[in-house]
Amino acid sequence: MDVDPLEADEGPDARPERVESSHSPSAIQPDADALRASLLERFDAWLRDVLADEAPPEGLPAEMLREFDALPAAAPQDDAPERGDRLALWSALTALTQEVKLQGRAFNRLQDTLKPLAEMRPALSDNLAAHEEALRLAGEIARQALAARAERGAELERQAERRATRALLEVFLDARDRLARGLGLAHSHAAELARLRGWRAALGLGRAATRRFLDVTLALEEGYRLALRRIDEALEQLGVHPIECAGKLFDPHFMTATDVADEPDVPDGVVLEVHRTGYAWKGEALRHAEVKVARADRSVKQGTDDEPA
Repeated sequence: MDVDPLEADEGPDARPERVESSHSPSAIQPDADALRASLLERFDAWLRDVLADEAPPEGLPAEMLREFDALPAAAPQDDAPERGDRLALWSALTALTQEVKLQGRAFNRLQDTLKPLAEMRPALSDNLAAHEEALRLAGEIARQALAARAERGAELERQAERRATRALLEVFLDARDRLARGLGLAHSHAAELARLRGWRAALGLGRAATRRFLDVTLALEEGYRLALRRIDEALEQLGVHPIECAGKLFDPHFMTATDVADEPDVPDGVVLEVHRTGYAWKGEALRHAEVKVARADRSVKQGTDDEPA
């Protein structure tokens, strides 16, 4: 029986030792953790190098990037979960960067869509300015219309008041004319009674009765005179004044010629007599004066012109 030299040297009691293989489960686990840590460190270093040369993503604040760069490059084995969080953070930042880019593209498309509206802005501004100007003009026209309406109403009120006052003044003038006629009659009767008082007494009509009639007539005359004076004072307070006509040139605005007389010694158009007193009120004729106007003797003038030189 052949014997292996190795086994012969070991002797009959010798047993080969059991050597654990490096591929056993207990040996595989540390190697996997070390490999993972090495891969993470290499990826972290590669990512830092790549990002160092690139511009920061749009939309990310610089403070966040500085805080991330301040993190340690390598961490102990126990910090593997934190390193995983950093990878998740970078993934989120990358996704956020892509989202910002997508939003930017969408915003650019929106700007392109709204560009025609932006080009319409000057025309819209002009139309808006024209609309505001039209509103301002409309408001100004409305204010002017209201002012004109108020002024028209005030003018109508003034005209109505003027017509009413004029009608009242005409009533005063008519009453004054009646009182003036009554005063004239009373005065003539008193004069007649005074003249006839002597012969009535001679005829036996009674001096007392004659005296009583005369006193009544004189009292009536005085009453007429007082009433006329009061009316004249009221008319003067209201701005009514008699029109001066005698000896003045005829004025058709304040006078009415009721009679014409040929007077060779008086200038043509001069008022000779006043048949009815006229009155003026506020610069216009309240009642025209009725006058007699002089007219030059035309026959005398014509005869003078026909005489030989």
